Amino acid sequence: MLSLTLALALSQAPKLAAPPWTTVEVSAEKAQFFATHLASALRSRGLSVITAQDISTVLGVERQKQLLGCGEDTSSCLVELGNALGAELILTASIAKLESTWQVNLRVLRAGDGKVAATQLAKATSQEQLLDALDTAAAGLALELGVKPAPRSARSLAWIPAVAAGGFAIAGGIFYGLALGRSADLDKRLEPGVTRADLDPIVRSGQTFELLGWAGGVLALASGATALVMFIAGAPAPAVSFTPVPGGGVVGLGGAL
Repeated sequence: MLSLTLALALSQAPKLAAPPWTTVEVSAEKAQFFATHLASALRSRGLSVITAQDISTVLGVERQKQLLGCGEDTSSCLVELGNALGAELILTASIAKLESTWQVNLRVLRAGDGKVAATQLAKATSQEQLLDALDTAAAGLALELGVKPAPRSARSLAWIPAVAAGGFAIAGGIFYGLALGRSADLDKRLEPGVTRADLDPIVRSGQTFELLGWAGGVLALASGATALVMFIAGAPAPAVSFTPVPGGGVVGLGGAL
């Protein structure tokens, strides 16, 4: 049977399977929340994470229990789990609530031989601080695994021309308003006895303000168009991955809106 899972990040190598965490004085629901947060942080740093929910979907609950029941130090189980999921790495994690401290021990093992590839320790005195500590641990794991952070996309920089467009629009509006003011002043001075030489300074300043107003409008439109193009063209292309499993496979669809 073919199962379909939707990932919120691009499917990128290397693949890392993240079974359920072991817990000490922590509820399974809370551990799952922190595990999901860590998975999101790892994905943002270029790792393709197969969560515990994905594992149960691919392998089934009973088969997952059999493999995880082998113990994290049994290399044969890790090899079988990695092969079943098409993952090169396995993330084992344990979370404990001590008297005044939250602690998460993280180890990344190579599915091929069960050897430790990376380790991190996250400690905090509150749940909110633990989220930040897990972000730091995710960065540390990615660094140890040699995963380079993804370059910033054009979409993430689209705010720069967007802000510039707003600035040009405001400046253009101000200058155009000054030009209208000069036009009104010119109308008031059109009286018998007033020479062209008397009106030239007002005419020239009005023309200058009008030109600056139009220039601001054109630059605002150009900057706005640039921001729109960067936002649309800078979106990561959807990525699809297929992980074969006994009797079928799992399709991972990645992308961003």
